[in-house]
Formats: sequence, structure tokens, C-alpha cells
Amino acid sequence: CDYRLGSASAFGVIAALAIPYVFRNIEDFHFIVMPEIYYLYLAIILVLYAIAIQLTKKFYIKRHGMWL
Repeated sequence: CDYRLGSASAFGVIAALAIPYVFRNIEDFHFIVMPEIYYLYLAIILVLYAIAIQLTKKFYIKRHGMWL
């Protein structure tokens, strides 16, 4: 069931990125669509975060013999 967490995370990210585009024409909402460079930086940060998590998990398993 590992796919559930990944699917829920992906859905949350997609929803968060889509909200400014979906509601941008409603006057009561004051969402701003971010510039394209923001999404590049966001992708880089998320990839680096995923790598850091995997390395930390591997280090923990190597040191303690098993994952939590």
C-alpha cells in the first residue's frame, strides 16, 4: 500500500499548484500565479528533498538494521 501515500502526496501537490489557476478569475480571491522560474526552483527543491530523505533512510537502516 505504499502507492497510497505517494498518490495522496502527488494529488496534494497538484491541487496546491492548480488552485491559483482555477480561481484566478474570481474577484474575491486574490491569488497570484507564480512566475515560471518558481516552478523550476520548486522542482529542484522537491527532488533534493526526496534524495535527502532516501539517503537518510538508507543511513538509518544501515546503522540500526531496520526501518522504524
